Amino acid sequence: MGNTLFTAFSLSGNNGLKSHLKMKEKSNRFTLIQSKVISNNVMQYLYERNGIQIYSYAFLLEDEDGIESYIFIENNEIFEQFVSHLKEKDANELSIDVYLDVHNHEETEQKLNQLFQKEKDTEEESYYCHLFGQQMWHGNAYMVANRAALLGIKEAIEVALENEESRVTMFPSDGEAYDLFIKCTNEGFDWEQINLPYHNPEVIENDKDQTKKPAKFFERFKRILAFAD
Repeated sequence: MGNTLFTAFSLSGNNGLKSHLKMKEKSNRFTLIQSKVISNNVMQYLYERNGIQIYSYAFLLEDEDGIESYIFIENNEIFEQFVSHLKEKDANELSIDVYLDVHNHEETEQKLNQLFQKEKDTEEESYYCHLFGQQMWHGNAYMVANRAALLGIKEAIEVALENEESRVTMFPSDGEAYDLFIKCTNEGFDWEQINLPYHNPEVIENDKDQTKKPAKFFERFKRILAFAD
């Protein structure tokens, strides 16, 4: 059935996680229909509302600094309703995504641990990347990036090749983070649907039709990109 995209929320330690799980059954008319112990640190939950199901994973990360707790929520049409009480409790949505097979958990804990180990490893060396697109026809495009950023992009490309879409957080030199979204199109993709990438307004007048913006062609990240330019 393929992998499902999940996005992470950070909570306040083990108590924050327990608070989330206790109130979920009563909040927003969601019904818990299945729970499964994946490991000592990972639980899978399946909820339902009005006939629509949504998966979540509770993950406890233990290290020398103590215990941190995270909730990974499936990106689907009832995501916002599901996480509304998390936002009320000041839970922080992270730009951290993972694709998981909800029916096969042989690698689930390993994937989650690797995800946060990678975040920890890159704290000391940010992904610095400047992207310069084509001004006009036949114009050069440029990517100026440090080694860490290039390796991060390489990994994100591999994820997109396997799962169609991915994102990775990059930084320009002023430290203002941005997300780089990557889409792997299928063989039948109609390139007439999407705006050309040229961006010099003195030379190119792109179609103002909003349906042609690149964000519109991401299905897995539809929720996250709903209000993108």
